[in-house]
Amino acid sequence: MAFVLLLFIFDYETGWDFSTLTYLDFWTFAGMFRHIFYNGFHPVIPWLAFIFVGIWLGRQDLSHLALRRTIALASGSVWVLTELASKASIIVVSQYLSHSDSYDDIISLLGTSAMPPMPQYIIAAGSLAILIICLSIEVTEKYPTNRMNTWLAHTGQLSLTLYVAHVILGMGLLEALGLLNNKQPIEIAVISAGLFCLVSIVFSHWWVNRYKEGPLERLFKKISEQ
Repeated sequence: MAFVLLLFIFDYETGWDFSTLTYLDFWTFAGMFRHIFYNGFHPVIPWLAFIFVGIWLGRQDLSHLALRRTIALASGSVWVLTELASKASIIVVSQYLSHSDSYDDIISLLGTSAMPPMPQYIIAAGSLAILIICLSIEVTEKYPTNRMNTWLAHTGQLSLTLYVAHVILGMGLLEALGLLNNKQPIEIAVISAGLFCLVSIVFSHWWVNRYKEGPLERLFKKISEQ
């Protein structure tokens, strides 16, 4: 709810050119601070909520089958109900609009998109993430010797490295090729994402078979030990 309160104080669109998804004053102190904490792609507020969800989930005994399935059922139900409530509220409210220009504002306020990250987005995304985690554990327990499980587990061990790489290398390459201008067809995005995922899985499997930790994982481990 802290993010909603901030909406009443600060203009969410400050710094943005949404026609090109460009943050105009990012390299200024005020712009960077605003982008990181309030209206960036993944601002601290309200992204801290996902950390709290992760802490809670990490304290649950997900190896217990009954508990895991209960959590999966509850999170799946919350996700579906949140999405349905969002869609229904948009339909109802849009009937009372005086002009079509307000429709985008209604979708932003009542929808479940990540920008702006309203409470219903946090609830929907958080519950869906929990559901996916529980289902992933179900699959790995049912097929413990499947080779793909091993490859995906290795990919997870390099999650920090891959997260940074997808911005610096992945998006950097697209920018260099002129494919990051918000004018490309959806097929380009799907193909690019698919190729990055494939390369990430293969690289992670190769790396973990030779080293214990990922490059950035090892770096941060050494820093934390000092």
